[in-house]
Amino acid sequence: MRERSLMVIAAHPDVHAIVYLGLGIQSNQARMMREGRFYPDHGLERIVAYHERQDERFAERQSVSDYAAALDITPVHLTRIARAATGKPASRLIEERLVREARRNLIYTNLSVATIAYTLGFSDPAYFSRIFTRCTGLAPRRFRERVLRER
Repeated sequence: MRERSLMVIAAHPDVHAIVYLGLGIQSNQARMMREGRFYPDHGLERIVAYHERQDERFAERQSVSDYAAALDITPVHLTRIARAATGKPASRLIEERLVREARRNLIYTNLSVATIAYTLGFSDPAYFSRIFTRCTGLAPRRFRERVLRER
């Protein structure tokens, strides 16, 4: 079963996220095993399925409940296994995926920050800016200016 899980990871298109995910899984599982809190149900396969679904539907701005329903588990359980695998709740992983796409748009397009926010399913560009700033440490405009300066 572990070999099959690793093959799924190896075939995943977003290699950087999977490498990061794998490192997080290893360190968090080792810590949880030491603390006696690791259960086989923390499911590497479910986390990989969650990430695949997230990559397919990130622009639809789905909630943790939507992803959990698609995986046939509860939102609480999805958050529990996400935290066990990566050290972050499922909601933070959703935000990080949206921010990763926003960074791509800011770097490779001339779209305004508001247009990028609306494209990614945010109803308020100010809220998008707060999320982006929390995840990257820079406001979207500053991020774009910095990238353009470094080119």
